[in-house]
Amino acid sequence: MPSCSSKIFIQLFHRYIQPNRLREQKQWNSYSPPPNFLLHKQISFAENHIDSGVKAIYTDGSKTDEGTGDAYCILENYGIIASWQGKLDRSNSVFQAKILSIRMAIEAASSLHRPIKIWTDSLSSSMAILNPKSHHSIVREIQTLLLSHKHIHLRWLKAHVGYLGNECADQLAKEAITKGDPFLLPESLSYLKAEIKTAALSIWKDNWDNGETGRSTHDIVPRVSNKPV
Repeated sequence: MPSCSSKIFIQLFHRYIQPNRLREQKQWNSYSPPPNFLLHKQISFAENHIDSGVKAIYTDGSKTDEGTGDAYCILENYGIIASWQGKLDRSNSVFQAKILSIRMAIEAASSLHRPIKIWTDSLSSSMAILNPKSHHSIVREIQTLLLSHKHIHLRWLKAHVGYLGNECADQLAKEAITKGDPFLLPESLSYLKAEIKTAALSIWKDNWDNGETGRSTHDIVPRVSNKPV
């Protein structure tokens, strides 16, 4: 007869550990970075941002209790000339939102055929894109796009210090949580881990309260907990 822990694992496996929930949009297991992987020439963390009115793209992502959203806006002469908003699921992380906004902005910039800067306040996203060994599917897509479009430059800027484009992208990303175009991404691992932890505790509690063995111990320790007794 399976042990209590085995029963919990089986229930969690059928509920959460499913290929369609964990798979990435693309498989990159056999991916090797090309010999000309020189994205450091297109990505900078040191450049000071100036609101100059020159055409540029700003990206951002946002997550609240209501959901997750991402957006980009193209600014020229201090006005928005184009924008995009994506509505993600509550199970998606803010990292997924920010990295997707960069991906969509690069796609928009690829048709401009002249030098343009894409600004992001996400240091983690920029670092991930610079990592040639990253297995994140959207990061891989971004790397491929940047290598194919040398006129696109990704720049990091500090968040919430009054830059017009950054504030516009931030507002659009927040609005995208309820108003954006629906965009399907796999659930983030952090979300799945939290779900599994909560479900495991619930199943454990149910088995502990309604089990046929260990009743004398149950009288002493009636409640299950992750904390040591």
